Amino acid sequence: WSEPITYIPDKLRWTEVVTTEPDGYEEDEGGNIFISSAEGLAWLSSKVNGLNGQERNSLDRKRIYLMNDIDLSQYRWMPIGMSDETSTYSVSLCGNNHSIRGLYINELADYLGLFGYAFEINIFNTQLNECKIFGEVNIGALVGYAHSSTIRNCTVRGQLHGIQFIGGLIGYDSHSTIQNSCFIGDILCRTNITKFNTISGHIGGIAGVSHESILANCYVVSEIPDTIAYTGVFSGSGGSVDVLSNCYYKDYIGHPNLTGGGGNLVDNSAFYGTACSWLLKNPSYVNGAFRTDLVNALNAWVDENNAEGQYLHWVADTAGVN
Repeated sequence: WSEPITYIPDKLRWTEVVTTEPDGYEEDEGGNIFISSAEGLAWLSSKVNGLNGQERNSLDRKRIYLMNDIDLSQYRWMPIGMSDETSTYSVSLCGNNHSIRGLYINELADYLGLFGYAFEINIFNTQLNECKIFGEVNIGALVGYAHSSTIRNCTVRGQLHGIQFIGGLIGYDSHSTIQNSCFIGDILCRTNITKFNTISGHIGGIAGVSHESILANCYVVSEIPDTIAYTGVFSGSGGSVDVLSNCYYKDYIGHPNLTGGGGNLVDNSAFYGTACSWLLKNPSYVNGAFRTDLVNALNAWVDENNAEGQYLHWVADTAGVN
């Protein structure tokens, strides 16, 4: 992004524009929801948050299906579930590999993302592209705060800007699993600002804090700031990840001070990136030898498992981006 976003409430919110049930929102007899338009997704936000004359609905054990690609760029987004009082419970978003483009939030508020505050949420096969979020605490593109949740096969591209607990996918994540997902973009933090009597910080490419959770098979491409307190390339500190495996990081310019995450994440970080190549943070013993370069390690695995010639070798491109 050429310039960081700042607080300028320059657009109406979708929930201020879509005030009655639109085309693109359907429910079946079981209460499962099918979304095929931006207006339909906005109406879902109104129903969960109790806006526009709707009784608040936590979507208990319901499924949401994206039926089309969605473009939200015209107005500001109101997160689905703005606080613990309007949170979703045990809901699943099945993206069907569709994209939500242009999600834009600009609020001096907490719990910001596609979903704001969620218990036992499951998000599968969903892409967020050109996402921009400016807020304060618990900022994540998919979910601001998530407990006992699962994120799988999701991609986020965008920019997030906040004060504390800022993560590419989830702002604050507790007892959850994040797998096969990635964040590509920028995370910015307003420093020297306190809220709830705590210092700004806690930034991670996947989660601002990940407490007793699993992060596996994920990657981050971002210039994570290494001068902000409690920062890690995958998860900021303040919690403890039970499992951190097969996670890759690559930044734009290289920050030697960064680690996989705060606290006990340092020794468990599986992979670490520098400016021009992917590197294994700790050497891996593959095919009878220690490998410190990711491409060589991958090719050693290919050589070891290629008896029938079904695998091709990995190659680093000439621009130095592996």
